[in-house]
Amino acid sequence: SKAEDVNSAIMPISMITLIAFYFAYAVIALPSGKVAITASIIPLSAPFSMPSRLLMSDVPVWQIAASLLSMTVTIVFAAWISIKLYCSAVLHYGKRLKIAELLKMSKQK
Repeated sequence: SKAEDVNSAIMPISMITLIAFYFAYAVIALPSGKVAITASIIPLSAPFSMPSRLLMSDVPVWQIAASLLSMTVTIVFAAWISIKLYCSAVLHYGKRLKIAELLKMSKQK
């Protein structure tokens, strides 16, 4: 059914988000450490890690800019891929698409 398909599609994204959320706990322990700096620049963990670093320590401006830039680039790229896949997949309504087919569709046009 559609609800089961949505749940199975969302599960990997939820797991990645949960792992990124737990990076924020490492940031609290050592806000100026290498793990904290890396986590605050990686786009998936930056929304959780960078606010913690900003509250707990002085963060250089270049790290804030790098965090914002990495998140912005990721959002634009994800939107572009989503638009491309949606436009290609809308013609396949009711047919289950495999990842290989989606990759092939994303390379078209």
